[in-house]
Amino acid sequence: MSDGWKFGRESVLAGSRSRVVGGGPAFSPAKDKYTVETAIGRGGMGEILLVTDQDLRRQVAMKVLLPEAAGDEESRLHFVAEAQATSQLEHPGIPPVHDIGVTADGRLYFTMKLVRGRTLREILHDLVVRRAEVQREWTLHRLVSVLERMCETLHFAHERGVVHRDLKPENVMLGDYGEVHVMDWGLARIGVEVDTAPGAQALAEEAERVRTARTEAARHSTPGTIKGTLPYMAPEQLSGTADRRTDVYALGLLLYEVLTLHPAFDPHAPGLLAQVASGGMPPAEDRNLRRPVPASGPGRGPARPRPCPRRRSRPRARTSPWPARSQPRTPPARPSPGTPEPRAGPRARCGPRRCDVRTQDPCDRPPGRVGRWYSHANRPGGAWGPRARRGTLEPSAPSRRESRPEW
Repeated sequence: MSDGWKFGRESVLAGSRSRVVGGGPAFSPAKDKYTVETAIGRGGMGEILLVTDQDLRRQVAMKVLLPEAAGDEESRLHFVAEAQATSQLEHPGIPPVHDIGVTADGRLYFTMKLVRGRTLREILHDLVVRRAEVQREWTLHRLVSVLERMCETLHFAHERGVVHRDLKPENVMLGDYGEVHVMDWGLARIGVEVDTAPGAQALAEEAERVRTARTEAARHSTPGTIKGTLPYMAPEQLSGTADRRTDVYALGLLLYEVLTLHPAFDPHAPGLLAQVASGGMPPAEDRNLRRPVPASGPGRGPARPRPCPRRRSRPRARTSPWPARSQPRTPPARPSPGTPEPRAGPRARCGPRRCDVRTQDPCDRPPGRVGRWYSHANRPGGAWGPRARRGTLEPSAPSRRESRPEW
């Protein structure tokens, strides 16, 4: 398919060769609504193209039915049902459908939102090869949050009777701005029974159920038909049955791969069909020893978080020699008159300020007198009271240091 190929229904804007009225484009039919830019991907029934909407001046994604399936009535009906089901599932996790039509050569197509980003498969591959920038951006917490968004999207679809049946990393699109889209609803099963409440609530839920051309024609998948991707299939899918539990099982396989960076079932291993049928997968703890899995299960409990090294679990014992402020300060014992004065001890540093304590106990100082020169000779009270020029009491015994200057 060459670039510049134009097709689509009649456009509301004329081309450059049409008549211009009043300096603007004339609103006359023109068969060049979409212009193909390039091919994006290819599936079992159609290919995905990047096209430009000439009317709205935007790029959209277009899915076109393959030429070999264009003449098959069942394939055409299935293609239309996919477009109808996707358009009725109006949810942020499902890309909206904009238009549906037929090309000039009779091929069906429909356009939908163009999601710019990467698939979950590409992210997991980069994590396996240990790309540093991807490891910093896509942590385990962020990958698990992606699965949470997928759970919300699938719950919305299940409540409307739709089962995806083909969940795999290739069908999960992660946008550049945090979008999480579940893509490719081509294998979805429509009309799955859901639990409805009686009365008006049941009628409202019945009106919200998805209806397509296949359901109106009462044409469903043939019993026993296997649809899906084998490494991501539930055991019941091998027998051709599927319900909402099928998607839940596939979500568990995606969680397994997110935790271990390896699929639960090796697609290249011999006996893959028997492994999927039995559901026998290796334990997640032993799948990838280079990526430890958080502990879980009975008897293990959740992993205990590491304490912050800057935060102590208990208060540190008090090491200061000074008593706490809440405790009353005990006054020192007063010596009896005539007791010889003790020798002067070394200077000591008491608290944030320095004082000269002429005693063997550096903490035995009068309160509120920090920063002055004191000795036992000038303590308040009796023979040890203040000096005559500084107090009201006369000393009963003279001090040997009366000639010392007062600071």
